[in-house]
Amino acid sequence: AWSSWINRAHETLKNPLQRAIYLINYRDKMEIGSDEQIQNDLHDISLVLEIREELSMCRDPAELSRIKRENDERIRDCCGELERILDGDDGGGVNEAKKCINMLRYWMSIDGQIREQE
Repeated sequence: AWSSWINRAHETLKNPLQRAIYLINYRDKMEIGSDEQIQNDLHDISLVLEIREELSMCRDPAELSRIKRENDERIRDCCGELERILDGDDGGGVNEAKKCINMLRYWMSIDGQIREQE
């Protein structure tokens, strides 16, 4: 039982999205569901749709590599932003964190799509 618990904890902590959800749930004692819809900026949603369209038409390995590098940077930026929010002492960052987690879901989904195409 302990081994199973440790393995689940390891899987949660090594995945940036799952780690962020765990940390915000732990910190603020509120559940963020995996299907919770948070209103994001239309600019962010437009960018996600553009990237998905670009991926669906991508046939060039060099282009796919560029898209992957850019998406990896978005994931790093989002994780950094979450770290900044969670390290803050103001306590008012819950909604900000939820929006960031939602965007991280999009970027991780795009990462999965990229991996399928590689």
